[in-house]
Parts: sequence; C-alpha cells; structure tokens
Amino acid sequence: MATMVGIINFSGLYDWGKLHKTILGWIKDHKYDTDDRKYEYAVKQFGEEIEWSIFGSRKLNEYAKYGINVELKIKDQTQVEVVEEGNKKKMDKGRIEIKVFCDFQLDYAKMFKKTKSMQKLGKFLNTRIFGGGLKDAGLWEDALYYESYRLLLDIKKNLNMETAYSAY
Repeated sequence: MATMVGIINFSGLYDWGKLHKTILGWIKDHKYDTDDRKYEYAVKQFGEEIEWSIFGSRKLNEYAKYGINVELKIKDQTQVEVVEEGNKKKMDKGRIEIKVFCDFQLDYAKMFKKTKSMQKLGKFLNTRIFGGGLKDAGLWEDALYYESYRLLLDIKKNLNMETAYSAY
C-alpha cells in the first residue's frame, strides 16, 4: 500500500521543461526503472492543462522492492516573458499540484504465493527470519520514505519555494 510523502500546491512562475527534467532525472539518477503511467495535455479556456503520473521502481533484492509515484496536475498554464537579471526569458505561469507517494513491497514476484508449501516458507521467512516482518522493523520503509522526501524537497527547490529545505 502506498504511503503519501507530501503534497505541493504551487501557484506562480516556473519552467515546466526544467521541472519535468528534475523529476525524471531524480528518479533515473537514483536507479529507479521508470514507467509513465499517464500523460494528458489539453488546451482549456484559461490555459493549458497537463496531468502526468510517473512511477519508479527499484529492486532491493529478490524479495523486496521500492516504488515511488509522482502525480502532477497543472492548470491554467500560460507562457509569459520575464526579465531576469537583464535577460528576457520565457517561463510558464499556472497552478500546480504535485503528490509524491512511496510504496514498499515484499515478495513482489509472488515467489511465496504459488503453492501451499511456498506460502508456509514465506510466512516462516517473515516471522522467524525477519522477526515479525520487515514492515514492523521499518528499516527499509524508513529509508524509502526519506529518499522520497528528498525528491519532494528537490521539486520544491526547482519551484523556488521557501519550504524547500528541511532538517532531514
């Protein structure tokens, strides 16, 4: 089950191309396999609307896997010309909502679901070897959460938000 890491609601100036590259680049730089789940583009009365969902997954081993999902919605996007440090620059203006989720899966390949004996072995592995299950220990889940949180902070930095820095 996915855990919500955070939501960003932003209204103002941004560079859509740079934001897109930041998110996609971060996922690839952290060795996640990417899957664009959704990309919709439409021109509406007040500007462009974009919906984009990308999922990244990374195998830790043959039994556990990380997943990060980013859902982005842009509304009322228009291009504007801005003077920055004496140079004219085209930027985008609009409203953005970004949600970041993380997901930790055990037995993602369903190795221990095929037969009754494998199910018993999987149960033994979780309760005896991993001491009540890895989810209880939270070792990998915490690491995934904080890694996903760093993605959220990088997105905020890209948008020049004041909350782009954290104690973590």
